[in-house]
Amino acid sequence: MDKQKKIMWPLYFLTAMSLTLALLKLWAGYVSGSSSLRSMGLNNTADFFYSIILVLGMWVSLQPADENHPEGHYRYESLVGVGVGLLILLSGMLALYDAYLAIIGERLIRLTALPLVILGGSIAIKIAFSWYLKQLGETANSPALVAISRDQLGDILADGSVIFALISARYLWPVLDPIIASLIGIFILKIGYDALRENIGHLTGESASYRLQQKAREIVARETEFDGPYHLRAHHVGPKVFLSFVLRADGNRTLSKLHAEEEKIRDKLLNLDLIERVYIHLEPKKKQ
Repeated sequence: MDKQKKIMWPLYFLTAMSLTLALLKLWAGYVSGSSSLRSMGLNNTADFFYSIILVLGMWVSLQPADENHPEGHYRYESLVGVGVGLLILLSGMLALYDAYLAIIGERLIRLTALPLVILGGSIAIKIAFSWYLKQLGETANSPALVAISRDQLGDILADGSVIFALISARYLWPVLDPIIASLIGIFILKIGYDALRENIGHLTGESASYRLQQKAREIVARETEFDGPYHLRAHHVGPKVFLSFVLRADGNRTLSKLHAEEEKIRDKLLNLDLIERVYIHLEPKKKQ
């Protein structure tokens, strides 16, 4: 199994798991009357939408450039990401509205084993899946998988808070259930906002992060055969980054040697996460 397949199968599982947990928690939330459990169902719905971006992004990245898209199809992933961000925002607003109705209405929690079993099963699955993703992400050198593993830990804490809210709302403080639901709704809104802001930036060609640009500068600056980089530009084309800059070299050196050194620099830069294209313009050093 090559690296691409190793990365894709967990994403397929994540998509199926998120959809299954969303349906189970929404159903159990309405059966039990728990607003916080319904909010977790909407949170898993948001996870389902976001996992679609990841799967589509991997698939699109495999499509070769063509005459109509000479720089590849990377922007399609960000275009889908904008739509998914809007859907996640909608999920968050629905969660807050549901919490509002629970606060102003009758708060009767019908606590049974069903929601506790679903939430307990969700926690167990996500603990195992988070551990697996972390190991696979480090082995396959995939920052995306490592990031998803961290996101699963957040869901584990949220599921645990819903269990606490269910028990407390049933026996101690009924209003705690919609309060937890409101917090989850705000969390979903933040996820949607971050997704929307990031993907709009990628679509409009915003600059790459300062940290990535500094890494690129450091790599190039180590090469003593050249002066530079000058006029460095790093911008997004979808989630990928295209990098361009100018290097100045001794005009007496042969073209073949300069080209070989240039290719070494390009290969080092392409090993950085997110960088997909590197354009280098060579100029002769200015005479003193």
